[in-house]
Amino acid sequence: MSPVSSPSDQAAEIARLRRELDRTRMERDVLEKAIGIFAEMPK
Repeated sequence: MSPVSSPSDQAAEIARLRRELDRTRMERDVLEKAIGIFAEMPK
């Protein structure tokens, strides 16, 4: 992104980053649950 951007460009970037953050948090939660499941499995 260029150093000088319009407020609408900034708002769009913020929205994109929030969606990406939500997706990343969901992926993290899934991985944490998977770790818990595999940690409980008998060897």
